[in-house]
Amino acid sequence: MLLSFLDTIKEYIQGKQALAINGDGKPAEEEAKIAIAVVLLEIACGDGELHEKEASLIHSILIRELGIEGYEAEEMVNYATRVSKNGSEFEDCITAINEAYNDEQKRYILTLLWKVVYADNIVKEFEMVLAEHVRSQLGLSEEDGEQSRKDAERIF
Repeated sequence: MLLSFLDTIKEYIQGKQALAINGDGKPAEEEAKIAIAVVLLEIACGDGELHEKEASLIHSILIRELGIEGYEAEEMVNYATRVSKNGSEFEDCITAINEAYNDEQKRYILTLLWKVVYADNIVKEFEMVLAEHVRSQLGLSEEDGEQSRKDAERIF
């Protein structure tokens, strides 16, 4: 058990499964993981549809960054899709992220959000506005937001 936890921390430090551990160094709660999925899906579906590139990217983000299996990612996307259709749930997801993750992790979540924005090679006004809203609600500075956007462009 201890070895598994130490391996998880090691992977976190190396940049793998960066969001599988919360800001306190403990395994992230399911609610926080689902919240990330909802936020990513919300921005991907901003134009009324989920493009294949966006869906594929979100699926791989959930597997890689949350340390979950492929079938779990699929279940999480399905659940998050239902949750994201209820607009009032979005702010609850932001709250869950704020409670679970530290500022560095929140900046990384914002970078992942920008990666989803760029996934279909078309940046829409709605996506930019929502990304800015998320940045603000996560308590991140404008500089953090700009750096996250640049990091996403560089990674993408």
